[in-house]
Amino acid sequence: MHAKTWIIIIVSCGLAFALLNCEPTSPDPKKRAKRAKKSTAQTTPKKKKTSARPGGHRAKPLRFAIMPGKPGDVQQRPKGVWKKFGRDMRILQDPAPGEGSAPERTGTLMFSDDFNRAQLGDNWRIGGKGRYSIKDGKLYSDFGHNENVHLIKPLPRDARIELEIMSETSRIDAKISLYDDGKEHESGYVILAGGWHNRSDLILRGREHDHETVTRQRVPFEPTGRWVAGKTYKWTIIRKGSKLSWYVDNKKYLEYDDPEPLWSPVNKYLSISNWESKVHIDNIEVYDLTKQ
Repeated sequence: MHAKTWIIIIVSCGLAFALLNCEPTSPDPKKRAKRAKKSTAQTTPKKKKTSARPGGHRAKPLRFAIMPGKPGDVQQRPKGVWKKFGRDMRILQDPAPGEGSAPERTGTLMFSDDFNRAQLGDNWRIGGKGRYSIKDGKLYSDFGHNENVHLIKPLPRDARIELEIMSETSRIDAKISLYDDGKEHESGYVILAGGWHNRSDLILRGREHDHETVTRQRVPFEPTGRWVAGKTYKWTIIRKGSKLSWYVDNKKYLEYDDPEPLWSPVNKYLSISNWESKVHIDNIEVYDLTKQ
């Protein structure tokens, strides 16, 4: 092919590219401003919408691991059936609960509350717009939306917590937070019964979403396999060393082994919450096991 032909082809391609990618200028300044605004909008990345719901989740998860080793390291995960829940990875502990019953009560009683009064009292502080009150001699949570009610007395390093808990509603969604910062429900350990419309129970450290944690999807000692609305359960939670153990009606239910246990001048409080259910709490007792 002659050089002249190549030149014609190259020039033609250049003109075509210019015509397709260049906008003609307009003498009308309003039209020019409109095109400039449109171009800027196309190149500027859209801001992600943030949730405005009450009890919003923490922007960043706390650092954690289920057992010694690098968090998220597959080789260091406990044995069991792992399942993906969105961005979460959870280990399922079905169908039988852990062996053993709650050990005999020891330690020094440092706090108790039977809620036999009309007002919540000075030992408790309601966070945000949480809906908590005293009803029929029990602490009553009515659609708390993760705005916790906080016990202002700090927890000891090792502790035994006992309480009675009942949900009026079938979605259950009852939870207690331990060693949190006294402000946010996702700043410590969360023990949740009947989460996600009474589908799963868990112990987690930090966020309820985007995490690895221990989970159960069946309540072995209930014929229905799930928590029963209107029934009162006795919870015993023991934190000793690196282990956080949850017993229900004296049966071991879940256990979390944390190589970096939370406890500091910040992470030392207990709080109670729920999302959209009606929960009754009664007869809370906190024992100091630090010297045991």
